[in-house]
Order: sequence, then C-alpha cells, then structure tokens
Amino acid sequence: MGIGYYKDDAYADSAGCRRVPQLDNLIAISDCTQALLAACAQTHIEAEGLSKRRARRARHPDGRRKKRSSRRSRACKLGPIGPIAIEATSDIGNKNWREQGLWAIDTANVNSWATLERCVLWRSRAHIVLAQESKILGTDRLSGASTAARAAGWNPALTPAHRTAANFGSGGNAVLVRKGSGLRDITKQLIKEMFQHRICVAWIDAVVKGGRDPPPAQRPRGLSQANVAFLEQLAIAIGTLRGPWIVGGDWNITPTTLGTSSWTRIVNGTIVATPLVTCNNSTYDFLVVRKALAHAVAGVQKIDDGGMNPHWVSRHIRGDARRFAVRKLVRPPKVEGKLPAGPCNQPPSYSEVERLCSHQQAELAMRALYTTARAEWSDLAGADLGFRDPRFTWQSAAGPTAKPWAGSTKVSVLWRSLARKAEDCACLIKHGLDNLLDTRRRLLAKQLSSCSRVTKSLSNTQRVSLQPQVDSWGISLECAVTHASVQCTRSLTAVADTRAKKAEALTISAPTSHWRQAVGATPEFPRCTPTPTKLAFRWVKGLAGWQHSPIGSSIDNGLVPDDPDTLDDETEVNAEVIHEGLPSAKCIPLCDQAAVQKEANSWAVLWQCSDECDHPDFPAEFIELERLYPWAIRLAARSFPIGTGRRR
Repeated sequence: MGIGYYKDDAYADSAGCRRVPQLDNLIAISDCTQALLAACAQTHIEAEGLSKRRARRARHPDGRRKKRSSRRSRACKLGPIGPIAIEATSDIGNKNWREQGLWAIDTANVNSWATLERCVLWRSRAHIVLAQESKILGTDRLSGASTAARAAGWNPALTPAHRTAANFGSGGNAVLVRKGSGLRDITKQLIKEMFQHRICVAWIDAVVKGGRDPPPAQRPRGLSQANVAFLEQLAIAIGTLRGPWIVGGDWNITPTTLGTSSWTRIVNGTIVATPLVTCNNSTYDFLVVRKALAHAVAGVQKIDDGGMNPHWVSRHIRGDARRFAVRKLVRPPKVEGKLPAGPCNQPPSYSEVERLCSHQQAELAMRALYTTARAEWSDLAGADLGFRDPRFTWQSAAGPTAKPWAGSTKVSVLWRSLARKAEDCACLIKHGLDNLLDTRRRLLAKQLSSCSRVTKSLSNTQRVSLQPQVDSWGISLECAVTHASVQCTRSLTAVADTRAKKAEALTISAPTSHWRQAVGATPEFPRCTPTPTKLAFRWVKGLAGWQHSPIGSSIDNGLVPDDPDTLDDETEVNAEVIHEGLPSAKCIPLCDQAAVQKEANSWAVLWQCSDECDHPDFPAEFIELERLYPWAIRLAARSFPIGTGRRR
C-alpha cells in the first residue's frame, strides 16, 4: 500500500467490515487542504478511540530506549517497609487495603450456596474467597452455581457435596477469584474421590508471580480418626506441588490444637489466625500458609457484617511477597545410595588428609577430605559429583514459582511448550501457505526453528534422553506445516500434551511408588520377588484398619520372659547374647507382650503409680476408712478370679 491518504469508504464494505484499502481510492495531493487534513485527523482519533498519550522517548546515553520499570523493581527500590496498621475488625465491603497495594483473601463457612452467593459474592471486595459447606449436589446444580458465580464477577472452582443417607448434602467447597485472574481446578488430579467433598485444590494466578499453588478450602471436623485421614490426604497433595500455597477452611479445631498435632511441621506451614472468635466462642476459621510466604502476611481481620450464623468471615491481608530475597547456599549434587552392578575402581588414597591433620591444618584437611570423597562417589555413581567451592545465590523468599499443572516438572513444561507452538502453527496455516503475509511467515519460521532449542533448560542427563524425541517431533511438525496439514499439526499437539500429562502423573504417583518400594510391596529391581522390609513391620492391620506398630527400645523386648516349654538351655543363652548385643537406645517393633507392657507403663505414669502415697490421717471415729488405703484395694482385688468379672 502506498503512502498517502485514502477515502473513508475504502476501509469498510457494504456490511461495515474493515478491508484492505485499494490504491485507486488514493486522494490526490491537490485535494488535501489544511481543513481536510485536520478534520480527517480528528475523525480518525474519535472513531478509533486511540490514546493521545505521547510515545515513550526516554533513552540511555548510548541511544537505547529505556524499558519501563516493573512493579517489583519499583517495590525493591523502596527498601524495607514498616508495619502496616490493620484493624482487627472490618466490614465485608471495605476496601481501604487496596490503596496500599495489598491483597485480601476471605474464608467462610457458608452452610449453603445460596448464603455464599447472597452474603459474600455480591458484597465482598476481596480478591479471593475460600468457602466451605456449599452443599451443592449434582452436576447440573454445580454448573448453575458456576454460572451464578461468573455473573457476580468471580471465576469459580467448585467441588460437589457428598450425598448422605437422608438425601442431604455434606461438605462441598469453592475457590473463587476475581475475573481477570487465572484459575485452574486441579482437585481431581491430586485428591482421591472419597475426599473431594472436603478438599478443593486450585491454582490461582494472583498475589505472587507464577500464582499460588494450591489454595485449598477444606473442612475437617476435629482430630478424629477420619479427619486425620483428611489431613494426611491434604499433606500428600501439598507435598506434590511446588511453589507457595495457602490452606483455608473451617477446621473445627483451634489453632493451638492444630499446631500441637505436628501437621504444620509436616507440611512446613505456619498458622495465620485472628485472636477473635469466629464461631460461637472459638476460633475455627483461619489459614495455614507456607513458611516462605509467612513474611507477606500483613494482618488478619474479622468481618462483622458477614450475615452468617454461627460463623463469621475471616479476611487475611497479604502484601508483595516477591519483593524480598534471601541468600541461600547452593546444594551440592546428591549422592544416591546405590552401588554399581560391577566391580569398582581402586579407591583413592586419603594420605593427604592425614598429613594435613598432623600439621593441624583443619580447613585444608576438610577440603581435601571432601575432594577425595567426592571423587570416589563419582566413580561409584558414574556421574560428575566432584567437590565445588561453596557458593551462595539470591532467591525469592516466597520460593519457586507455582505451575498451573499438578506435578509439573521441567520435562512436562517442555512438552507443553511444544504443544503450544504446534497450536500456533495450526492457526497460521489453516488458510493455506500461499495467503500468508510476510510477518506471519517469519513467525511460522521462528516457531519451527525454536523447537530444537527447547531442551536447553534441561539437565545434561535429561537432554541426552529427550533430544532425539524432540528432534523427531520437530521434523514431523515441519513436514506437517510444509504440507499445510492442520490435522497432522493438531495430532502432534495432542502427542505433546499426552507426554506432558504422563510426566505429571508420574510425579504425582512418585510418593506412593517410593512408599511401596520402601515397605517391600514393589521390588526394587525387575524380576525380583517382593519381600517386606523392616519398615513394613511398623504397621499392623487389625479390626480398626492399618495402625502404627508399637515401637520401643530393644530392652523392652528383652524383658519379656521366654516360654520355658519351647526353649532349651542353648536357645536361652543365644537369646541373652542377642539381647546384650542390641543397643538400648535403638527403636524396634515390639512383640505383643512388650506392647501391652508399654501401654500399661504409660497408664501407670498417667495414674502416678510410682509416686509416694500420702496416707490420710483419719480420725478415731472413722477408723473404718483405713480400708481405703492402696494396699487394701490391692488386697480386695485378689478376690476376683482371673479371666472373669464375677466376685467370689
């Protein structure tokens, strides 16, 4: 298209659609008056709604254009911030915290979806809402609730409630984020079906760069046996994910009770709760955040006008988490505890370490020890595990960025990036290669040439195994694009997505596989018979299901007398030798009698049986009360025959 001005009808056809202007509609230079040019410029700006802001012309001294500073860089230049004043209570419609650039997360037990929609979704000004007890039954109602949430300005992730015997709903959770922020429901990938009515897991692109993974909403009911199973399932899901996470819910236990249960230590989390009551006279609604994210908590508020009974809404205010950095020591390469199949080379000599120790050069001796040991380990593992000088690196205090896919690894991210490249190529070639503009041709060539370079983000070992597969996939994509085959291009997209899902599924199931291998349910090597290991005997299956096997000192088993009818003198001597050889502090599974004795000893400590009894001084007129002495109770208990509950 030539340079000049064109008539208005050249930009639109009879239907009002924009089309490419034709050169025969070019306005002659003689007709371009000053008034016509001014009118065209004003009409063009009003019609297109273009911004009148001037272009950025800030440049460096060498002529390069300056980039606009990011929000994180501007926050880092401000330096450390002081404490932010957060009121203990607030209204659900209050949004004063937005002026300070903070985020707000509301958690509430709503008891029904109607209450959540009426009292929270249309009134709350928070960015994220974690709701429990939505009690939505059926797929149709779940779809209707999602539509209602979107109408209120929220992106929802909902889990259905459990249908009880009385045809009522129990449980059901919801994670909602404001429209404009990404959300991905990953509950089905991480949580078993029997727990999905109590736990909802979603990835949200908010609060920190890369999003938070996951913010589950869950509702246990105290630390009963069933609820311990819920917490264990939640801990497994959290352990599978990488990046910052937040757990919010109506726990039905106080923060102190949850803190003493060691569950927060298992998941490496910190409890964030308001000191005020949130349900009757107790504090049940609170959050558990990852320790790396605890520094970003600015305050906690209790919402007074939530409109629900007996629970109040709890609001948690968060700040910029990624503006803080920590200095971390780079971890040396891991040495696997596996010996090679064949013979090893001759081990190196440690004479240099002994010589340096004799000259009292501890630092040089320690360095020589690590260098020599690492060289020997490299020979055993068949990999480069050499000693390197300690070094530090600056990392974000919030930890690694979260991914929207459960169990994502570098390999799965690689295949997903290839799938997106194939999708772009399919969109570019769907109208044929002959009609492509030069800019689209360059973009298509760039996408094809970058397929062979995606393995640079992998380690050397992963690159060697995946490079042939990626090259073959890239050649297939190039052939499909050359022949303008959209169907083949989309098939390659499906192949890449399938490989990514398979890699993520292996990551999710890795803890279970490692556990089965640790207890001997799965053989470590193929064509081997599964054999229970010592760890397997720490679990006992009884009437109440699988329980922890009682663990105690080896002396507890040694104190149990052997049956004289089944053991001879030689066996007794050997048993004594074995018991004497075991260290007293070693914890081993106890036999049945030792387990009973251990339980009895714990009761004795509870009842203070070993303490001295302070005999009361009874008056002379109450001489018959002397029979209540402890020795009298024991004497009276002898009147009961063994094995019965009747008295003689």
